[in-house]
Amino acid sequence: MSFPSLIRVHAAAMPAGRRWFARRLTTLSFALVAAAHGADYEIGPAPGWVERADIPAGLAAPVGEISSGAYHLLADYQVLAIPKQATEYRRTAATALNERGVDALANIEIVFDPGFQKLKLHALAVTRDGQRTDRLGRATIRVLQRESALEYAIIDGRKSAHIVLDDIRPGDTVEYAYSLTGTNPALGGAVSGSLPLQFNAPIGRIAVRLLHPQDMPLRIHTRNTALTATESRAGALRVHRWTQSPVPALLVEADAPGWYAPFASIEWSSFKDWQAVAAWGAPLYRPVGDLGPALQAELTRIRAEHASPAQRAVEALRLVQGNVRYLGIEIGSGSLMPRRPAEVFERRFGDCKDKALLLASLLHALGIDARAALVNTAATRGVADHLPSPGVFNHVLVQASIDGASYWLDPTMPKQTAPLSRLHQPDYGLALPLDTTRAALVPMRAEDAPPHRREINVTYDLTKGMDQPAGFTVTTTNEGMLAEQARAQLASGSMEALQKNYLNYYATRYPGVRTTAPIRIDDDAATNRITISESYEIPDFWPRNDAMSRREAGIRVPEIEDILRPPDSAIRHAPLPLPPPFELSMTTQVRLHEALRIDPDHLGVTDEHFRFRRDISTDGLVLTLKDRYSSLRDHVMPADLARYTASLDQARNASGYMLYRNDVPADAPWHASMNWSVAMLALLLCGALFWLGIRLYRYDPPPPDFEPVPRLTGLGGWLLLPCLALLLTPFRLAATLINEAPTFAPAVWNTLTAPGGAAYHPLWAPTLLLEVCGALVLMMMCVVALALHFRRRSSLPRIFLALLTANIAYLVALIVMLGYLPIKEPALLAENRRALMQGIGHLVVWALYFKHSKRARSTFRHRYRDTAADLPTAVESNVPAAG
Repeated sequence: MSFPSLIRVHAAAMPAGRRWFARRLTTLSFALVAAAHGADYEIGPAPGWVERADIPAGLAAPVGEISSGAYHLLADYQVLAIPKQATEYRRTAATALNERGVDALANIEIVFDPGFQKLKLHALAVTRDGQRTDRLGRATIRVLQRESALEYAIIDGRKSAHIVLDDIRPGDTVEYAYSLTGTNPALGGAVSGSLPLQFNAPIGRIAVRLLHPQDMPLRIHTRNTALTATESRAGALRVHRWTQSPVPALLVEADAPGWYAPFASIEWSSFKDWQAVAAWGAPLYRPVGDLGPALQAELTRIRAEHASPAQRAVEALRLVQGNVRYLGIEIGSGSLMPRRPAEVFERRFGDCKDKALLLASLLHALGIDARAALVNTAATRGVADHLPSPGVFNHVLVQASIDGASYWLDPTMPKQTAPLSRLHQPDYGLALPLDTTRAALVPMRAEDAPPHRREINVTYDLTKGMDQPAGFTVTTTNEGMLAEQARAQLASGSMEALQKNYLNYYATRYPGVRTTAPIRIDDDAATNRITISESYEIPDFWPRNDAMSRREAGIRVPEIEDILRPPDSAIRHAPLPLPPPFELSMTTQVRLHEALRIDPDHLGVTDEHFRFRRDISTDGLVLTLKDRYSSLRDHVMPADLARYTASLDQARNASGYMLYRNDVPADAPWHASMNWSVAMLALLLCGALFWLGIRLYRYDPPPPDFEPVPRLTGLGGWLLLPCLALLLTPFRLAATLINEAPTFAPAVWNTLTAPGGAAYHPLWAPTLLLEVCGALVLMMMCVVALALHFRRRSSLPRIFLALLTANIAYLVALIVMLGYLPIKEPALLAENRRALMQGIGHLVVWALYFKHSKRARSTFRHRYRDTAADLPTAVESNVPAAG
């Protein structure tokens, strides 16, 4: 509910609403000046039943909440709800705070429908410095016929009374009052309507009075407010009064979902329920039997060419969609009543009401059960929150029952070419079929309805080498609604313009991209699928990153990036709308010219609003990225926005992919790629570890207090396992250091560890050094433990357990530090956590083994001070003693 409705009053019984698939008119004029005001409006006193509401005095304008430059002091609404001649009285008073407010208040517009409404002006005054001056006699008043909905192919016949005031200054208070009398005759004796109790700008006072005959049943409902009415009687009338002062502003984003209506308001309706609304509308849309010669000829053709009800229904739908253009003549009762089908087909134009009755009549003549249905294309499922009334709806379509299934057919849509089973059916949330036998709001979308699907296959051809342009092809397949939207887009413009738009889209990601072949369109009407194929060439796809001393190629997925784009605002008052149920499947293949190190991976993000998954795989010289996105809801509540945005960020980070190859110039001297500071540190550490290794080797604790068992003495049984681990671990650690060696190249090292580097983080240097130092320490301990193991030294159990403990400490430190670094490699973190749990398990098992195993206590008993000559061999120790 927007604030300008205080000044621009739209008084038709049914709002024009939003019309889909409308065509723009270019031959009608926009404004016609009325010949004489007497036929358009009157000037006179307010009706006798009106009570004058006081303008609040002494209110300080909440300047921080006002954006229009004017502070509205009073919004006085009074409605006499009587059948056929309802009257609505409105009085407004506002103060101009600045020049912008002067512009707003000096130009007043009142919109009415002369087909059934009469406008009467009651007051127009300006208060300046406490002095009130009547301006109704000197104001310039012109009545114009302005077709504001002309661009949507709607002619509603409404007129606007434009009042222009002179000599308005900042600080002036402008007050005006008028009334509109009349009810759309199509409503018969029914009355309904609504009035606001809140706007997106502050109001000094809102006063609402609703009067209706005591003997007329009237449902009254307030929304989004705890305000209650005071009731009284005035003769034969019942009076309801609501007053609030002051009324703060309520800010709602412009892109809020149509069903979201947080403003306080009042509704009234003489319709008992939705069945009463259907009973009102059913006679207006009852299928017509006399269709005229032209339509009878079309019916004969359809019966001859198509045998099944499904085929006939689709052919009738195409006849209306393709041969009757959209144009609404909604003047007076025409805003609610459809015209006869023969007339509509003869003129070859009509609005949603006309086309719906035409289609329903054709289907009925073909023996198909069909009826008109009312929907609201903006409020969608929000209609259920309103009192039953025809004014809740703004669009009409057709519900047909064919072969035991229900179908929603919209004759205002562009011509649909798919068979009925593949036909896209509109979904406006809830609909009211005009069937008096079982009238109720029904959901339009079936619970098992498949989501809208789009499949994209992208190929990057890099086989020509890094110095040659990369081939880039995109094949997009749309199904259902997306296919029909694509057809409409293709039909509305030239192929040349479409090619240019597509090229510009990719140029934002790849500057210099150029087309190599025209766009190819493959339209499969039988399955309602349309495939668009594009071919491009990307120069300089492998730019050199001098800071990292490598060549890089970014593999972009623009469609995924677009759908994962974060909201424009991190803080909202209204829900964030999302697309309808939608699935996007995108497969990207990269054909390489040489083998690169690529690790397969699987990444997934699941949020209550969407689901995203990426699978990375390789097959020879082909890298494949498979992305799947599924929307799960059509909106995000403000309280969930931060969590939703965080999930988007996580998914967007997972969707990026970079190929790179280290590219040190061939003529670079050998010492140019050496990180001397790290190398010297590693050399010093090796020296320290050599000294520490000698100390550990000479460590000489006494053997356990245990009588050895001769037959268990020797390196057999479970003792072979630590021997094998000690043999293999140094090689594994050495391989890790070799793999990490490129990271320590000067260019890469500076990028990661020097402030101002492209990927700088203060923890990169300690993390990388920890990895090197930890690996060297563990290698040294493995070598020492291996020597002690073969010597069967008494210190081996303690040194081996110390090695396991050092490995656990190393992994813990590495996991903690990796958690703070800006890297998105869940597989790496998971691998380290798994290794940590295994290390803890190994420590527990071997600690218990060395403490309780007779073999271990019988084998590791030799001291460092023992001479080599005293050491028996493993074979000798396993021979039982004789005698």
